[in-house]
Amino acid sequence: MGKNANEETGLFRKRFSHRQVFDCKREPLWPQKDIDFTVCLFAAPYSAITGAQIPENDLKDKIFYFDGLKGEDDSIKKLSLWMADDINKTNSKCIVENGSIYGLSPENFLYESEAEVDQSFRNNTLAENYPDASFGGYGYYFSVVREYNYRGNDKVKWRSSIEKVTKFTVLEKYPFKEKA
Repeated sequence: MGKNANEETGLFRKRFSHRQVFDCKREPLWPQKDIDFTVCLFAAPYSAITGAQIPENDLKDKIFYFDGLKGEDDSIKKLSLWMADDINKTNSKCIVENGSIYGLSPENFLYESEAEVDQSFRNNTLAENYPDASFGGYGYYFSVVREYNYRGNDKVKWRSSIEKVTKFTVLEKYPFKEKA
């Protein structure tokens, strides 16, 4: 972003605990404007850099945050996801080089990486349960105000008037709620 930590705003100021970022099942596959979107079956997120799920022990007490680059005409040139040891970004490690935000609300959103998912498991019977459209990037559910556990029975449903965020200033100025 080219700013120091004191100038971070909106999404770039937020820090998410390891209990606020998940791989999940989603229905429908993509958030649609003003239609209910549901996520459930929360699991540890994947690293789009390594293509592997991050071990739960490696996530304990970590924080997640976003960094971005503004393009011309207020476009989003780059939106990366990082993991660090603390809110000061100690030992930062990029886990997604670039992606997009969908279904943005003050309490929830979905972040989808642009990294291609390894399609080699498409040949097994488990893959038959997934539509072809689900094999884009890695998806991450972000709970802004609440923490959850992995492998729980939690289910979150919301609807958003923002299907996909396309303007950088929306990310800088969005009025996220604070964690309870």
